[in-house]
Parts: sequence; structure tokens; C-alpha cells
Amino acid sequence: MSDDIKPGEQLTLAQINKLRNQVRTAPASLGGNQAGGSDESWRLRTDGPTVSEYVAAGYKASNYPPKGYESRSSAEEIAEALKLEQEAPETDPLKMKVPELKEWLTGKGIDFDASAKKEDLQALVPKE
Repeated sequence: MSDDIKPGEQLTLAQINKLRNQVRTAPASLGGNQAGGSDESWRLRTDGPTVSEYVAAGYKASNYPPKGYESRSSAEEIAEALKLEQEAPETDPLKMKVPELKEWLTGKGIDFDASAKKEDLQALVPKE
């Protein structure tokens, strides 16, 4: 595997962890304090949430860990949370696929033509 990371390339968890380790050791290898702080000021905080706590608080798993915090969850826990996020049903009727949109409209008691196109169905969604 090449160490070069190309613009727009998606990183693997192994590449991300390698980069994190490089960042953690970089200030020490540069020989001194970073501007405005002690030798420890550059370190990521370790008191952040786990991925399950983060998601339970209403944040997306794809944004975990929060900026400035080290992950407290295993790679498996993060992968599972990401999988659940991707599989979550759409809740915005304007972004739903036709079958889900028809089901949503039916659930709201809104009548529609069974052969209606997506744009026509979306027009029936009440403005909120």
C-alpha cells in the first residue's frame, strides 16, 4: 500500500490511524512547544464521548469523533454506527423514494393518483 494520499481519495481506517499517530508525534519531533501552549497542548482530548453516546446526543456517526477529541470507540463500534446511519430510513418526504413517499402520504391521509410521478407526489407534501 502506498503512503501517498491523493486528493479526493477516501481513507481507510488504517490510514486515518496512521495519520493520527503522525500528528501525535509530530510536535515532539519538531523539538519544542507549539505556539501558545505547553508540550501537551497539541494532544487530542481523551474525555470525549463514545460513538454511541455521540449518536444518542443527535450527532451523525460520520462526524465522529468530534474535532479535538480522540476516539473512545473501537473501529468495529464506529463501523457499526456508520452502517446504521447509512441504513437509517429517510425522514424528509421530499428526499424519499417513490414507494416510501407514497407510504408517507398514505399515512398522512393525503390522497394521490397511484400512477403519479415523484414530482407530483412531492407537490402534495404540505409546506411546514
